Amino acid sequence: MKILKMLGKTILILLLCIIIAAAGFFAFMTLAQGESKEFSEETYQVARDDKIKVILDCDNTLGSFWEVDDGLVLSYVLNKPEADLLGITTTFGNRTYDHKYTVRMLKKAGRTDIPLFKGEQASDDGITDAARFLAETVAKYPGEVTIIAAGPVGNLEAASQADPEFFNNVGQIIVMGGYMEDLSLGSRDVPELNLSADYLASHAMINSGARVTVMTGQACMDAPFYFRDFPKLGNFPLYWKFQCVFWTVLNKAGTGNDYFVMWDMLPAVYAFHPEFFEDNFIYVSSTAGDLQRGMLRLSEDNSGVLVNIPPGIDDLDAFYRDVFVNLNRQGK
Repeated sequence: MKILKMLGKTILILLLCIIIAAAGFFAFMTLAQGESKEFSEETYQVARDDKIKVILDCDNTLGSFWEVDDGLVLSYVLNKPEADLLGITTTFGNRTYDHKYTVRMLKKAGRTDIPLFKGEQASDDGITDAARFLAETVAKYPGEVTIIAAGPVGNLEAASQADPEFFNNVGQIIVMGGYMEDLSLGSRDVPELNLSADYLASHAMINSGARVTVMTGQACMDAPFYFRDFPKLGNFPLYWKFQCVFWTVLNKAGTGNDYFVMWDMLPAVYAFHPEFFEDNFIYVSSTAGDLQRGMLRLSEDNSGVLVNIPPGIDDLDAFYRDVFVNLNRQGK
């Protein structure tokens, strides 16, 4: 039995070495291609009064050799000229609790001026610093704040506990999460991880009366990030870029696909460019049990709650250009 255990550990170590070697190889191949001037020279200014007030609520793990899409969203919002980023709140969601990774990202980006608050570390965590910040900030700017929710939404529900007027005060909530039906990615079934992680909070948010847009897993499949896309990140910081390469390699090993999906990028881009999408307002009657599985149930008699569920990205070329132009600002 001991021999079998040792053999198993040896195989795991070998597999890890292979993955790291493959990531290094692909990093060398992609990074050696140099800058992409096409996405690094576009600059513009936005008047202060024209900026959109946003709060990013995320479960970022960029820096942990795990999922990178929240980190890409954070970089995107930090460098988006149209964004008046009022603050960032973190929540549990991915396998490693993420607050420290967001702290590190802000330090590396030289943006420790952005308010950052730790939120839920598990479902039903109560009123955290993040919840208080959300409630106070939305009350300060009633009807003006867009919340980009890129993880479980427990911080939002807790904010409504801190201030019962929270959902009335918020301008809009744009969420990544939920499935219309079961979803597969390559050879692997993909479980829903955002709405289901704190499903009671998700149920409260959807039924709150707030203006809610949901980018489902099906819609996010329109935004793959391929190996061939890495040269477009000419100015993106090398360490973060390597993390993205490594994540792509892991996806290749796990699904057989040469890409990862930029799940959380959709609500971020929608916040500033709803014209890239086609709005689709649908009555939803999801029970808490439905949301425990991450499923959005459509009402058959229009008796549910009206939610905007865009079917996907309407203008892919504009979407990708916007993403790469703003990510490339990170390195300037």
